[in-house]
Amino acid sequence: MRYMLLPRMCEHRPNFLFVMLWLLLWLFGFSQSYAQQTLLINSDFSKVRLATYVDYVCDPSHTHTIDTIQQVKFHPLQRDEISFGFRQPSCWFRWQIQNQSSTHIDLVLSSNFNIFDTIEFYQPDGQHYKKQAIGDNVAYNTRLLETRTLAIPFAVPPEFNLTYYVRAETTGNYYLPLRLSSFPMFIKTDTREDTLIGICYGIVIGLCCYHFLLLILTKEKVQLIYIGYVLCTLLFFATEQGSLYQFWPTATTWNNYSVYSFSFLSLATGTLFARSYLNTKALPRLHKTLKWSAIILALFAFLHIWLPTPYIATANSLIGLLVIISLFLVGIKRWHDGLAQARLFILAWGLLLFIGAAMILMMHMGGSDIAHTLLGAQVAFAVQQILLSIALAQRLKTLQQERDYQEQEMLLARAESAAKTEFLARMSHEIRTPMNAVMGVTQLLESTDLNHSQRQYTQLLNSSGKLLLNIIDDILDYSKINSGNISLEATSFNLPKLISSVYDILSANTEAKPVQLLCEIDSDLPQWIESDPTRLRQILFNLLSNALKFTPKGTVKLQAKRVVQINIKTVQVQIIISDTGIGLTKHQIEHLFSAFHQADPSITRKYGGTGLGLAISKQLIELMGGSIHVQSKIGEGTSFILLLPCKLSTEILTMTNPILPALPWLELGKLRVLLTEDNAVNQLVLSSLIKQLGIDPILAHNGEEAFALISKQHDAFDVILMDCEMPILDGIAATRKIRAWEAENSLSPIPIIALTAHALPEYQAKCLAAGMSDYLTKPLMLNDLILKLIHLYQKSAQTPTNASSDILSTAPD
Repeated sequence: MRYMLLPRMCEHRPNFLFVMLWLLLWLFGFSQSYAQQTLLINSDFSKVRLATYVDYVCDPSHTHTIDTIQQVKFHPLQRDEISFGFRQPSCWFRWQIQNQSSTHIDLVLSSNFNIFDTIEFYQPDGQHYKKQAIGDNVAYNTRLLETRTLAIPFAVPPEFNLTYYVRAETTGNYYLPLRLSSFPMFIKTDTREDTLIGICYGIVIGLCCYHFLLLILTKEKVQLIYIGYVLCTLLFFATEQGSLYQFWPTATTWNNYSVYSFSFLSLATGTLFARSYLNTKALPRLHKTLKWSAIILALFAFLHIWLPTPYIATANSLIGLLVIISLFLVGIKRWHDGLAQARLFILAWGLLLFIGAAMILMMHMGGSDIAHTLLGAQVAFAVQQILLSIALAQRLKTLQQERDYQEQEMLLARAESAAKTEFLARMSHEIRTPMNAVMGVTQLLESTDLNHSQRQYTQLLNSSGKLLLNIIDDILDYSKINSGNISLEATSFNLPKLISSVYDILSANTEAKPVQLLCEIDSDLPQWIESDPTRLRQILFNLLSNALKFTPKGTVKLQAKRVVQINIKTVQVQIIISDTGIGLTKHQIEHLFSAFHQADPSITRKYGGTGLGLAISKQLIELMGGSIHVQSKIGEGTSFILLLPCKLSTEILTMTNPILPALPWLELGKLRVLLTEDNAVNQLVLSSLIKQLGIDPILAHNGEEAFALISKQHDAFDVILMDCEMPILDGIAATRKIRAWEAENSLSPIPIIALTAHALPEYQAKCLAAGMSDYLTKPLMLNDLILKLIHLYQKSAQTPTNASSDILSTAPD
C-alpha cells in the first residue's frame, strides 16, 4: 500500500503540479498595486489594507526625524503588503486620509504581526506631529488598547485631508501588515481571531491534561516528552501571537528573546519526541545524532541572547525548517523499516512541514499575507497535536497488545517450564526408585565377605551409581535455577572444617593418579560463618573435580583466605582453585560457564560429563552474592578465583561427628521402626540395610496399613519410615491422617521420615507441611539414615518420649 502513492501522483502529474503552484502563488501573493494618493473614508468605512495607499523610503542609517523626513522623496510601495524579508532595518511610510463625512471617525491602526520591534505612528497635531509607539520593544502597559494585536487608536477630523507617517524598525523579519479599521470593525476582527486562537490553545491545553493523566497511569517517558513538546510549541505561538506580553508588561528585552527561546525549545523537545516515539534505538547512530541535536537546540534556547538578534532570527527560521524536514524524513525511514505507528507521525509532521516551509520561505522572500499563514501554522500545530495524540493512543493500544501477547507467551513459557520440571521430577522419581535397589544391594554386598575382584566390582558399581545420581542432581539443579525455584539456606557452620572435608574426600580419589592435591587455609579465615553449607560444598566439589579431571599430572591447589572486612558482620572470602592442567584459550573461557558446554567436543568423549557443573556453580555463587573469575593459559593450567561475602556467625553450633563408630553409646538397635513401602524389591533392600543397624523393622504395604498399626499400637513405634507414593493411601495423606489422629487423642507425635524419590525442594517442603519430621531422598544411603536418626533423637533429647527415652538415657552426661 505504501508504494502505491507515488505512481498515482505521477499519473496525474500536471494537475498535481498545477495545484501546488497555485497554492504557493496564493500564499505568496501575485497581485501588485500601486500607491494611491489619498484614502477616502466616510461614516460607512470599515477596514482597509493600508499597503495599497502608502509610499515609503528606507533609512538604513537612522538619520531622519519626523521633521526631516517630510523633505525626503518617497516611492510607491507597489506591493499589496509591506514585506521586505530580513533585508531592511528601518523604513518610513506615508499616506493621506480624507474624511468626507461631517463628523470625527474613530480609527485603529493595527498590525497582527506581533513580534515587530518598534512601530512609531505620527499623526498631525496642529502644526506638529504627535508620536505614539507600539511593538515588542515597547512596554505593554503603555498601550492605549490592551489587546494581543499591535494597535493604536486615533480620530480623523471631518472634511480634512491629512498626511500620516509611520516609522518602523525591527531586527527580525520585516513584515508589517498595517490595517486601518473603524473601531467597531477592529474589535470584531480582533475578537474573532482571539476566539480562533483561544480554541487552538484550549485544544492544546486539553491534550496536555489528557496526556498528563496518561503519564501518571503508564509512567511512559514518551508521554512526558510529548507534554514538553506541546507546551514549548504553545509558548512559542503564544509569544508570536502577542498573547503573553501582558504577563511581563515591562520586560521588553524578554519580549525580544522569548520567541526564539521557545522556538528552539520546541524544536529540541520535538526532536526528543520523534526519537522516543519512532523508537530510533533500533538505529544507534541516528538515535545518538537526534539526542545531540536536541541538546544543541536546547543550549541555543539560552545562549542566543549573547548573539546578534538579526543573525539569530535568520538562523532560527532556517534551523527550524531543517529540523522539520529531518524529522519528517526520519519518520519515513522508520515507516519504511516496518514501524506501523510512524504513519500518523509522517502525516502530522508533513502538515507542519508544508505550512512551516511556506511561512519561512515567505519570510525570507518578502511574501505577502504572512500573518494569515502564521495563523494557519497555529491551526496546523493544533491539528498536528491531535494527530500525534491519536498516534500515541494507537501506540498504547499496540503496546498493550504486545504486553498481552508477551503475557500469553510468558504463561506458555511458565506452563512449559512447569511441565519440564514435572517431567524432570517424574524422571528423577522413576530413575531413583530402581537406583534405590541397585545402591542398596551394592551396600549390602559390600558388608559381606568378598574377595579382591568382587570388592572391586562392587566399588565400581557403587561409584557408577553415585555418578548417575550426580548427573540427575545437576540436571535438577539447573532446572531449578532457571525456573527461579532454588533457595539458599542460612546455617552456621565451620568454614575451615567444610573446606577440609571436601579436600579429604577428593584427595582419596587422587591416589591412583599422578596428581597432588594441596590445601592451604589461611589462619585469618573466619571459623564460623552463616551461609548455605550444602551449596558451598557442591561448588567446591564441582570446581575441584573439574580441576582434577583436566589435570593428567601435576598439582591441584585449594587456597582459602580472608580478603577484606566489608562491615562489622560481613567479610569477603577468597577461594582459589588452581591446577597445572591442559589450560584454556580465551574463546573457551568466554563459553566456559554456558550450560551443556565444554571447551571442546572431544573433551566430552575423553573425560565425560554433562557440562553443567560449572554453569550451576557460577549461578549458585551469584545467588550467594559472590563472583567467579577464570585465568588460564594453554598448557600451563587454570585458576578459578571465587569471591564470596560471608556473614560472620553469632552462634557456634555443637557439631556431632556423623561417623557411627564415634557414637558407641547410641544403641540404635533398640529403635522400633515401622517401614511403610509398597515395592517388594525396596522392602527387601531397605529392610536389609536397616537390619545392619540391629533394627528389625515392622512392614506396612501402604499408608492405610501404617495408620491401622499406629492407631492400635501407638507406643510400639519410635520412628516411621514412610514412602511417599503408594497405592490405596500415599505417604503424604497417611501422615496427615496420623497427625490428625494423634492431635485428637492428645498423643505425642511419632517422628516420621519421608522416603521419596522426588529430589525437588517443593516436594520436600510438601512432605514437611504434611507433618513429616524429615525426609531422605532415594536411593537410601545407610550413613544418611544414621545421621537422620541421630538428628531426630538429639533434637528430642530434652523431652524424651516412648522408647527413645530408654535409648537417650544411656547418653553420657
